[in-house]
Amino acid sequence: SGPLGLAGQPGAGAPRGAGDAALYAAGLSPAAVRGPLADAVRSLAEARRPRILAGGGVVRAGAGPELAALAERLAAPVVTTPAGRAALRWDHPLSAQGWIEDIATTEFLEQADALLVVGCGLGELSTNYFRLAPLGQVIHLDADPTVLGANWPALALVGDARVGLDALDVALAASGVSGRDPAAAERAALNLVEQVRQRLATQGLERELDLIAALREAVPDAVATYWDMTILSYWAWSAWDARGAPFETAACGGLGLALPAALGAAIASGRPTLAVSGDGGGLYGIADLITLAETAAPVTWLVVDDSGYGVLRGYMRDAYGRAFGTDFPGYDYAALARLAGVTAVDVDVSAAPAAVAEALESARPRVVVARTELGLFAPTHLRRPARHLGR
Repeated sequence: SGPLGLAGQPGAGAPRGAGDAALYAAGLSPAAVRGPLADAVRSLAEARRPRILAGGGVVRAGAGPELAALAERLAAPVVTTPAGRAALRWDHPLSAQGWIEDIATTEFLEQADALLVVGCGLGELSTNYFRLAPLGQVIHLDADPTVLGANWPALALVGDARVGLDALDVALAASGVSGRDPAAAERAALNLVEQVRQRLATQGLERELDLIAALREAVPDAVATYWDMTILSYWAWSAWDARGAPFETAACGGLGLALPAALGAAIASGRPTLAVSGDGGGLYGIADLITLAETAAPVTWLVVDDSGYGVLRGYMRDAYGRAFGTDFPGYDYAALARLAGVTAVDVDVSAAPAAVAEALESARPRVVVARTELGLFAPTHLRRPARHLGR
């Protein structure tokens, strides 16, 4: 059977447990009910270890409640990608968080006998650099049909994440799947997180872990965050609990996203936003400081200054014993901000979270510069070769 098209919107108050009638009320055709959706429901209903990988499509569709409802019905742990960071709060008992670059998370997803991938293209980062090789049935729900089956064979469901998740939930309820004991799934999620933490504890990264944790506590839950490609952002890809707020990143994209994205969001919403850059990516945002001053948008820009392209410097040192072309002569971001008319402070990295909290509370344009060189967690995907795409 071919891909299932999920169109329309779920009917308000659509009956649950009423069989096909409930699915039709959700905007699905009789052919869809009898086709691939039924195969997906059967696979999920029979699964003993269902697991969910949720991506940015869930966030863009506003499908967080539908994701949580389906996960609870299935007793399925949920891993979120960086783009899907806001899809499920980490304090949900079925959250397996999002340490997407740790091989333990890759193996956790592989062990599912039914893996539901929703709103995620299964690209480079979400597959841990194409190391993910699921052992069970993959059910792939996405609004973009071109990503379905592109990197892994799957039962393809084409459609909006909210409509699709709701349809699966309605169909599973009609099939009698309800009230599964979540205890084992919750333990599996906790065990995964603990396994990752134990690995990090052996790498001498206490300063980095403390920084990301302190920054998370300093930023109010409702504040949207925008992350450039820099070492602190690479930590945030895995370690930041979005707590339901927008989390946007230039993951494997390009330098310079953070400040203009946070600026646009703050102007549109009128609410404080946080941008995080390194001094390398920050060079792309110098002109935006003038716009920031003119609009008085409530943007706090945290610049982690390690006097160069820190991650490239580290890669070159590891590979060749020295780095070349990665160091900067020492740009003074605080001075540049003040020249543009924006309040700026230089702080020790340990004081950066408090400075960020104060800046966000002011609801005025602020630049916080923290000079430090951060380390990155050890890669774990290199223990196995990348698989061929589409296989």
